[in-house]
Amino acid sequence: MRRWLLVGVLCGWASGNVGAAGTGDGVVVSVTGPGRKPAKDVPVQVGVKAWPDGKFRFTRHAGTTDAKGRASFAGVVPDGSRYGVYAAAVAPGWALSSRYVWSPKPEPMKPVELSVEPAKPLKLRFRAADGTPLAGVSVAPSMRADGNGVRHSVPGEPESSSVSTTGGDGTVSLEFFLPGDWVAVQARLPGGAWEERTLLVPSAEGTVVDVPLVAPKTPDRELAAGGDPAKRVFLTGPKAGDVEPVGGFGIVLVLPGGDGGDGFRDWVRGRYESWVDAGWVWAELVAPKWSASQAVVWPTARSTVAGMKFTTEEFVAAAVEEIGSRVKVDRRRIVAVSWSSSGPACWRMLSEKASPVTGHLIAMSVFHPAELDLLANGKGRPLFLLHSPTDDRCPIKLAEQGRDAARKAGLAVEWATYEGGHGWSGDSEDEARRALHWLSSKLR
Repeated sequence: MRRWLLVGVLCGWASGNVGAAGTGDGVVVSVTGPGRKPAKDVPVQVGVKAWPDGKFRFTRHAGTTDAKGRASFAGVVPDGSRYGVYAAAVAPGWALSSRYVWSPKPEPMKPVELSVEPAKPLKLRFRAADGTPLAGVSVAPSMRADGNGVRHSVPGEPESSSVSTTGGDGTVSLEFFLPGDWVAVQARLPGGAWEERTLLVPSAEGTVVDVPLVAPKTPDRELAAGGDPAKRVFLTGPKAGDVEPVGGFGIVLVLPGGDGGDGFRDWVRGRYESWVDAGWVWAELVAPKWSASQAVVWPTARSTVAGMKFTTEEFVAAAVEEIGSRVKVDRRRIVAVSWSSSGPACWRMLSEKASPVTGHLIAMSVFHPAELDLLANGKGRPLFLLHSPTDDRCPIKLAEQGRDAARKAGLAVEWATYEGGHGWSGDSEDEARRALHWLSSKLR
């Protein structure tokens, strides 16, 4: 099962030295190139999160592979602690490659294996607000999301080995990516702070991509879909520095595992910054409260509640139309993210012919076969299911039944599990990122 780094929530970086003596376990990173041959002199970055004595700690380490393609980091995993280890190969000329390994209990690590392939040059041109080319801008890779649904990231600020500088014409060439990748780069003016910019790598060789270094803050606003105050939508995006795709922006519709009210807004908005690639906007729907005794948080045409004035299906359709009046929308790329109590509503939309949603991520939720007699209508809409084997609220066997039924109906289904039970725990957020990129790759 593929995994990636939990970007944006790790802080307090501490530096470490390759091969430094320590009392804990070591980490070995093995890097191979084409033909599985050892890749020598490849810069490697390792991040280790652990909880020694019950307190969270994150350390960062850098090294280079030897003639056998191995970089060793001694004593970087504390004794007696669960841990997560992130390793990235960040070498000019090779496509950025990374892997995240999570261990919920103290145990020795096997070598982390990374595979790299030759990269293609990406030429960027940095300009000021008035269009003047900017010389002396430091630029480095931050992330690439490849065509297989895998996201590769660089932890923390760039190492000097990966930094290039723009010339007098404001241009710089980076060799860490492949055509068609969604990527992020870090850029910094002399004496300034690092800023991230996201873009799609052009397929045409030699294309120069203009990148604004000064960008507005990512907008965040509340909407009433169709003018109905009961249809509350929190819209975030496009991202600062994000260039409008040719076909328009995709939409990620978030239906939380509760009502998604104001108290949950910051949590949801924060995931937009770390879960979603460039070219998407993010919309959180707030479930209306129709009565004090309402048992179903997200009622549908098949699961109604007293006093309801519209179904979740109708709410979603209205939200899409409202967002489309604000930004140019690519109707092929409308993804719904649901978990727990909102999952059944998205299973219902998956079985509708007329739903505007073209792909689904359903996590830690249940499956009601009796409500899904028309699941074959979901053909052509990819589905990613995410569940914990130790979920005591929504047993995994129900999600497995849903997975098998969707596959039998002819849907493209991806399945992943995580440790920690019901809720966003373990590496569930890592998998959510992968899920969204996998869905994006299927909807291009």
